Amino acid sequence: MSLGYKNVSRIPIGYKGWHRADLSKRLADEPEPLTAGDVFPKCNLSLLKPAKDSQYLGIGSSSKSVRMVDIPAEYLYVEIYNERCFSCVEEIKNYKVLYDNFNKNKNLNDRIKIIGIGAGSKNRHVAKFRETYDIPFPLFADSKWELFECLGRPILPTSYLIKRISDDQRQIVFVQSDHIEDVGSLLHRISSLLLKN
Repeated sequence: MSLGYKNVSRIPIGYKGWHRADLSKRLADEPEPLTAGDVFPKCNLSLLKPAKDSQYLGIGSSSKSVRMVDIPAEYLYVEIYNERCFSCVEEIKNYKVLYDNFNKNKNLNDRIKIIGIGAGSKNRHVAKFRETYDIPFPLFADSKWELFECLGRPILPTSYLIKRISDDQRQIVFVQSDHIEDVGSLLHRISSLLLKN
């Protein structure tokens, strides 16, 4: 598991300590991370703050869970993180900037929504993480690492801009792996892609 570190993996070797793995070659059975053009995996997400999150996402207020394809926004910006990942915590400020800019821009606010998914996190951990860092957008748990596995075990944090291509599918437009170097450039890229379509 890389948890935001490039080319470093920690493999337990018992009580003696940890072993640093050589990740210069992917293992034969290790999946390739999904990339632009791939279909984003389908998944059900449990709403932790149903009243607030359902309003933001534009879904029925009585919903306790939601499928990504049921969110009416044309685009979703999906952040995959882990609360024990230092880089993921550092990235929160950039995601808040994206969220604020999406909401303030009348050309974007109805077309794109931002969500976060905690890889390996239980609902209670996600709720605490959201409260601790005052995160305004919905966060969800991927407690069994199922979505993370379907995405090809990306480094953390990784974000995906995904577009609705049918009533039952969303396609990856681009992938932002690791740290966001310049949130202004990323925002410009997202805005340009949305305004083109």
